[in-house]
Amino acid sequence: MKRIASTPLVLAGLLLAGAAHAEEKARSMDANGDGMVSASEHADAARMKFETMDANKDGFVTAAEMDQSPMAMGKDRPMRQPPAADRIRMMDGDGDGKLSAPEYAAATKKMFDSTDTDKNGMISRAEMEASHKPMAARAGGNK
Repeated sequence: MKRIASTPLVLAGLLLAGAAHAEEKARSMDANGDGMVSASEHADAARMKFETMDANKDGFVTAAEMDQSPMAMGKDRPMRQPPAADRIRMMDGDGDGKLSAPEYAAATKKMFDSTDTDKNGMISRAEMEASHKPMAARAGGNK
């Protein structure tokens, strides 16, 4: 694996990419166009994402399905993510190696709650962007 030097220019580029990704994510979830993502908008987006990843429609998402999902295949992914098996392991409540819809919903609710730093039940674009900065910085270490 090749390492990139962590220069200010590289990190700035990653943060900008992360900010653009956060902006796009917020816009895609903001169903009523009020500039905020409510808990129900976030839950609806998570449900749709789960349904898209569940390619064989068996009610579970495996690492292979996650890797093959349209979200994983996107060309303009600004940040590298951990392997699908690792992401599943972090959300897999019963340890069976696959995600059920309730497990995914619980994990995405936790993510919503941690992103909603002012605890008003809404995620602003600033909160979304702030939550993506650590991920962008971690992604800068290796490519």
